[in-house]
Amino acid sequence: MSGLKQELGFAQGVGLLSTSLLGTGVFAVPALGAIVAGETSLWAWPALIVLVFPVAIVFALLGRHFPSAGGVAHFVEMAFGPRLARVTGWLFLSVIPVGLPAALHIASGFTQALFGWHGWQLLMAEMATLGLVWWLGLRGASSSANLQTLVAILIVALLAAIWVYGDISLKAIPFPALPDVEISPLFAALSVMFWCFVGLEAFAHMASEFRHPERDFPRALIVGLLLAGIVYWACTVLVLHFHAYGAANTAAASLPTIVVQLFGVQALWVASVVGFLACFASLNIYIQSFARLVWSQAQHKPDSYLARLSPAWCRATR
Repeated sequence: MSGLKQELGFAQGVGLLSTSLLGTGVFAVPALGAIVAGETSLWAWPALIVLVFPVAIVFALLGRHFPSAGGVAHFVEMAFGPRLARVTGWLFLSVIPVGLPAALHIASGFTQALFGWHGWQLLMAEMATLGLVWWLGLRGASSSANLQTLVAILIVALLAAIWVYGDISLKAIPFPALPDVEISPLFAALSVMFWCFVGLEAFAHMASEFRHPERDFPRALIVGLLLAGIVYWACTVLVLHFHAYGAANTAAASLPTIVVQLFGVQALWVASVVGFLACFASLNIYIQSFARLVWSQAQHKPDSYLARLSPAWCRATR
């Protein structure tokens, strides 16, 4: 019998989850939050982490005790039976026709900024991106985890460089006093920001590939969630400090605008590369997670082509 390799560690898990949560949103959502709530958006991120934390705890406990490539569909099957599990699986897979083209388009936008590509050139860039995802998938979970950990480090390094060269101090952060926080803008910002933390369910599919899922999976999930929240909050500080939001700036261009302002137009390629990699990381984990979902659902028909694994994914079991 064969199963998935158990090769992921704690640090790799943090890299996988944090980049799946950051993804396409890290460049755009802080500016969108600033547009709808201004300085109040600085309070929205801590509030959102508190609201999402119970959901994260549930996923952490389920993944710890019942690690499975089926993810949420597996949890539903345990609670409500195989019929609802199949329905849940199809609901998750229904995201592909809508979400995949959008994510590819956002990622290719950074190649457009970098190389000035248009039309068929962007289409080829999108196809090449899918090819890279396919190649990583054939190499197993560890390759994706190592790449996405590197992406997480690059995102944090870029933000740290902007904070240092922008001479931003904690005293200069425009944190409004709690009594001055208006509820309506706060909830408007939360409605925009909520979608940044939807990637928790994709991470659940990776639980069975941790070397020690009972120990490392819940820790990686919680730490990855907190890291993503800190990065989003730090981006919001930058957007507000440099006024990189509003009618004069598109949301996705907020961070590149700050990079150009601090380091010159020659540094635009750095923001474009990091932006593309962030989008790619989110796209990669979703496709890899959906592949595991399809494989787990196909186990009901073991002779199906979809029930087979590539050699890099397999481990021998007794």
